[in-house]
Amino acid sequence: MTGGRMNRRSLQMINAPWLDDAVQRFEGRLARGQTPQALLIHGPVGIGRRHFALTLAARLLGSDWRPSIDEPAGQLGGVPHPDYWGVGVDDDSRVIKVDQIRDLNRTLGLTSHRGGWKVGLIWPADALNHNAANTLLKTLEEPASGTTLLLVADAPGRLPATVVSRCERIRLSPPTRTAALAWLLERHRERAACERALLFACGAPLMARDLLAGGEDAGVGELLAELGEELQQLIDRTVPPTTLARAWARRDASVCLRWLYLQTAELLRRQARAPNDHVEARWPLKIPDAPVNMAACSAYLDQIVEAQRHKDRSLNMEVIFADLLMWWYGAAGAAR
Repeated sequence: MTGGRMNRRSLQMINAPWLDDAVQRFEGRLARGQTPQALLIHGPVGIGRRHFALTLAARLLGSDWRPSIDEPAGQLGGVPHPDYWGVGVDDDSRVIKVDQIRDLNRTLGLTSHRGGWKVGLIWPADALNHNAANTLLKTLEEPASGTTLLLVADAPGRLPATVVSRCERIRLSPPTRTAALAWLLERHRERAACERALLFACGAPLMARDLLAGGEDAGVGELLAELGEELQQLIDRTVPPTTLARAWARRDASVCLRWLYLQTAELLRRQARAPNDHVEARWPLKIPDAPVNMAACSAYLDQIVEAQRHKDRSLNMEVIFADLLMWWYGAAGAAR
């Protein structure tokens, strides 16, 4: 493998202090000659999972390049190195297809351009379709020498168990609330807005930053209260899903989808009688008393995650919202 040790200064270039320990642990592995063949990187959305993966890729390739933490994950390019190959969801698709994995395999099977390591990065790995996952499995079973595969997953549980079992897992965690707030305040002077955004993002600093950058900082609390009132109207059947979907389609889709996710998670927490200090508790929904269908809630959460993944490529968010909001009409699908 080429490239010297990553020094402290180069680590700071990504300016995400909560990732430093994980990067240092990886650096320690390399120093001990324990270069992994496949890593599955996961954790909460909005903490820099893809930034972390690209940092590891650059280190393996011996490159001084680092991803900018101020660049949204969806706009990040790949490592500018001939021995790097990235795979993602094409603009006209919702899945990673088998031909993309075959191209990855062919590329990584070639001789290194610079006589060093070769790296492939797949994001989001849980978007692999069945055939693509099977093809990737064969690669994981018989990896090419001098090669590392990095898989970044939103929901690793959606990956085949056979794929997961052949990867070493790295679960990234969000920073403490104090650290996340300090990081946000370096970019946004309004403390109250930062606190509201961070609360809504459940402590994920990059998600909170994107919320603030989207102009919602002027009224995050008001917006969430409004969404809560509208969802309550849907539960009470005083407004049809199609009407609400039309209104939500004109709003920031990321915020609306996040709100639905948090409310559904709240249903699960209430069923388990678990404590909750997140933002949704400020506007608790009044749902008719009935047992919560845990399987229905979990399936619905997956549906929301799927919508979040494709929101930027969807031609009609109104249709997506109408489908999602129908679940809540009356008493919420989870309670039926």
